[in-house]
Amino acid sequence: SKTISSTIQPFIESIRKGLGKLGESMVELARSIKIPELSEKEKLERINSYKQWGLYGWTSISNAPISFFNNCPDTQLKADKEALIYCNKESLACTFNALKNFKKKKKDINEAIKCFNSKYYKGCALILFSIIDSIFITKQIGNDEILTGAKAIKLFKKPFKKRINKKDIFILTLSYYNIFTCLFEIFSDTNNFKDKKNLINRNYLDHGMTNKVIRKKDCIKLFLLLDNILELLDLVENKLSKD
Repeated sequence: SKTISSTIQPFIESIRKGLGKLGESMVELARSIKIPELSEKEKLERINSYKQWGLYGWTSISNAPISFFNNCPDTQLKADKEALIYCNKESLACTFNALKNFKKKKKDINEAIKCFNSKYYKGCALILFSIIDSIFITKQIGNDEILTGAKAIKLFKKPFKKRINKKDIFILTLSYYNIFTCLFEIFSDTNNFKDKKNLINRNYLDHGMTNKVIRKKDCIKLFLLLDNILELLDLVENKLSKD
């Protein structure tokens, strides 16, 4: 276990540093976009709201209103309650179907879904964390920074953004800021397993150091996060890169 930990930990630390840099860049980009219908104060409120949703572990939910993340509850409990309204069986089925298109990990995704449906939530979460780990570790090999870091920001500044309105770019940027805030939180350092975590934490769970019961909503958050990460990578690597 020590050997495995010493091999993966540098990647994890690099991921966390990269996410921090990307988050700062996303905020800077969002604040620089001029939107007539939003004041600077309103823009900042939106940025903070998307960040807080990420800190609560929530990323974009397919059937939630586009304005859903514009305001954020003041507690984790309220946020979970409001978000779970949009996480019904039909919504989750759509997310599962979308994830099955990720052919590199199709077998693992199917296994995670089976665990979820069988209420083996710890097993489900472990598989989902391993998939997220593999995505970013693979992207890190041979690179100084995460592939989606500086590259993502540069692509947002390409002529692509002239073809869609500024409000859409603003929302897109907030969504990605939300994703990386959530990632940073679930990958956060444990301080030798001394720090208490409100969210499910990759390090506590993968190292067998959590005493918390892994719940259905924890897995839903991870399924949504994985789906949003894959959408982000698809946009950055396949769509924007062609422009």
